[in-house]
Amino acid sequence: MVVFGIFFTWFHLLLIHHVCVRAAYEDYSFLKNRKLVGPLRRMDQKTASKKPAAPCRACTDFKDWAKGKGVNIPEGGLSNDQKHNNDRECPLDKEELGKNTWSFLHTMAAYYPDEPSEKQKCQMKSFFRNFAMFYPCHICAEHFQEDIKLIPPEVSNADDLSKWLCFMHNRVNLRLGKEEFDCSRVRERWKDGWKDGSCD
Repeated sequence: MVVFGIFFTWFHLLLIHHVCVRAAYEDYSFLKNRKLVGPLRRMDQKTASKKPAAPCRACTDFKDWAKGKGVNIPEGGLSNDQKHNNDRECPLDKEELGKNTWSFLHTMAAYYPDEPSEKQKCQMKSFFRNFAMFYPCHICAEHFQEDIKLIPPEVSNADDLSKWLCFMHNRVNLRLGKEEFDCSRVRERWKDGWKDGSCD
């Protein structure tokens, strides 16, 4: 009788799970038109494999995005005034999004507790997993998901998290052909300010 009860409960939970997942997927049909990343990709392989019709602004730099829109760019590039009308804010391109995101992440890591609780450690790991799932540039998101699987976040204290994040940022810099940052200076750059007093 106990075995039957366990089986019945398990079967009931499985049925409820199936119904809820199916209902949630149908309720969020707007996802069908978006390139899916991570676990959502398994829900609909046909949708996930389709290429977006137009380049995603968050996935390209301004010059490439503008070319895709048929905008002629002068040889020296656009000035900031031409690029962004002063009367309104424009959506971020890949470069702006990356710079602002890294600034936020490095600052967050610098202010992470020196002695975090187990709950805070768990929450920080969860933050990076979720962040990697929802980052607007799907190519960058996929790379970061792969990177954090290989090298999970170091969440034991602020210094370890800051150095881990710097290391991850340098992996991206190498991928993009950019210069690496000296990870021994993360606290100076993102919390205390430069030793020469230029941030005071």
